[in-house]
Amino acid sequence: MTALFVFAAKEFSGNFLVRALMLVMLLAGTIGIFVFTAQPPHSEARDAAPTVVFNVGHYSHDTSGAFLSVALDTALIRSGWLWDHIESEQLVQLTSLLAPAYLRIGGTLADCLIFTANGTQRRVYDECAEGITYCSPDVRNFSMTGSEWTQIHDFCQRAGVQLLFDLNALLRNGDNWDPTNAKQLLDFSDEHNLSATWQLGNEPNSFKHKFNVTVTGHQLGRDFGTLRALLDSYPSSRASALVGPDVTRPLLDSAPSLSFLADFLDTAGRSISAVTWHHYYVDGRSATLEDFTNSSVFNSLAKQIKAVRATARKKTPDLPLWLTETSSAYGGGAPGLSDVFVAGLLWLDKLGVSARLGVDAVVRQALYGGSYSLLDLHTLRPLPDWWLSVLYKRVVGRGVLRAPLPTGDVRLYCHCGPPGVPHSLAVFGANLGQRSALVQLEGAARPRPASAVLAYVLTGQHGPLSRTVLLNGVPLQLEPDGSPPLLRPAVLPAGVLCLPPLSVAFFIVHGARVPECHHG
Repeated sequence: MTALFVFAAKEFSGNFLVRALMLVMLLAGTIGIFVFTAQPPHSEARDAAPTVVFNVGHYSHDTSGAFLSVALDTALIRSGWLWDHIESEQLVQLTSLLAPAYLRIGGTLADCLIFTANGTQRRVYDECAEGITYCSPDVRNFSMTGSEWTQIHDFCQRAGVQLLFDLNALLRNGDNWDPTNAKQLLDFSDEHNLSATWQLGNEPNSFKHKFNVTVTGHQLGRDFGTLRALLDSYPSSRASALVGPDVTRPLLDSAPSLSFLADFLDTAGRSISAVTWHHYYVDGRSATLEDFTNSSVFNSLAKQIKAVRATARKKTPDLPLWLTETSSAYGGGAPGLSDVFVAGLLWLDKLGVSARLGVDAVVRQALYGGSYSLLDLHTLRPLPDWWLSVLYKRVVGRGVLRAPLPTGDVRLYCHCGPPGVPHSLAVFGANLGQRSALVQLEGAARPRPASAVLAYVLTGQHGPLSRTVLLNGVPLQLEPDGSPPLLRPAVLPAGVLCLPPLSVAFFIVHGARVPECHHG
C-alpha cells in the first residue's frame, strides 16, 4: 500500500507535509477523504442510486505502449498550418504528455500528396491528382518538400512520438501503384537517417465515392507488396512497419467493406505488420446530444471490432489490429458535441472496449483540427478529451483484465494499475445516466481489507456541454507557464464507489490479486 500513497503524494504535490499526513493516516488505519465529491452527500441519495456489481476476472493480455495515439490530418500540410505551428513549444509540450504514442499524418488528402525533395516551397498544383477522374478545388495534387519532411521528424523527436505516415496510393500506372515518388521520399529519408511506420492510401474502399476511382482490395494488396519490397531495399527501412489497408465502416451490414478487407488480406499476405481500419459512431452533420449518451451507439463499436477481427483471423490470424483513425463523429466531428465534455464518454469507452477486445493501437482524430480536436483551434489550449487522454496515460497500465463488456449506462473496464504502483488495478469507465451509480467491486478488483482507493472523477464544469472539465470538483487548466497542473486524486476508503451522472472516472485500487499486476 505504501507505493500507492507515494504515487498519491506525487500527484498531490511535492510537499513533505502531504506525504507525512498520508503516512500518519496509513499507520493509524484511518484513511480519510481529501477531495471526495463523487459520493452522494446524503444517505437518502445513496439509497436512491442503483448499485452495479463489477466482477473482474484475471489477466488477459497487454496493450502496446502506444495504445492511445493521435493524428494530424494531411490537409494541415496543404493549408500550411503544420509549418506555422510545428516548432511551437506549446504544441510540442502538449503532444509530449501523450507519449509514448504514434503521431499519424494521414487522411483523404494523403492521396493527393507529392514529395519534392529539392523543392523550396510547397504548392498546390493546378491539375487534378494523377489518375483522378473527379476533380474539385479540394482534390488536387500538392507538395511537401524535403525540409518540411525533416521538420515533421524533428517535431516527433522533440515530442517523443513515433511517426505513422500515409503515402499516396493514387499515383498509378493503370492497375498498379507507381512507387516512383515514394522512392524519392525514401531516398531522402535514407540520406538523412529518417524513419517512419508507413501506410499506403486512406480509406481505399471509398475511392469511388471520393475520387471516382476504383482500386480493388486485390490491387491494393499487390501495391502493398510493391511498397514492402521497396522498403526492404533500404537498410534503414527494413525494420519499418507497413500497416493497412485503412478501410472505413467495415460493418456487419456493409459487405463491400469487409469484402474489400478480405481481398486485400488475401493478396497483401505478410507485407503488412498490422490490420488497420477507421471507425466513427455517427455523422457529425446530424449528431445529437442523445447520440453521445445512448448506450446503443456505444455498443456499435464492439460489433465492428468483432467483425474486423473475424475477417482478419481467417486471413492473417497472427497480425494485430489497429484503429488508425477514429473519433466520435465523421465529417470533421459534431460542432458543440465532439469538442466538449460529453465526447469524453465515447472516447474513454472506445479505449476500454478496444483494449478489452485486443486492439493494439487507437489513433485519435485529431490532435488538432475539426470539431473533434483535442486542442482549441484558436489558442491550442487543451479541450476536455486532451485532459482525459493525459489522465488515461498516467494511471492506466498496459495489462488488460477480463471483465464482461458493458451494454448499459454504467460502462466499466479494468487494467493493471499505473507503472510504479505494484499490486494495483485501474478501474475506469463512464456513467451515461442521469443519476449517480454505486459500483461494488468483485473478483480480482475487490480491495483487500484496510486498502485504499485513489479516485479521479471527471465532470463538465457546467454540465455535459462544457468545454471546461472538473477533476474531483476542481477545474483543470494549464499553469501560467503552459505546464499541466498536478492531477490530484481523492483518497478514499475501500468499499462501494460512486459514479456521478454523466461522468467519467478512474479508480486506482490497491491490493490486486493478479500476479501480472504485482510489479506495477
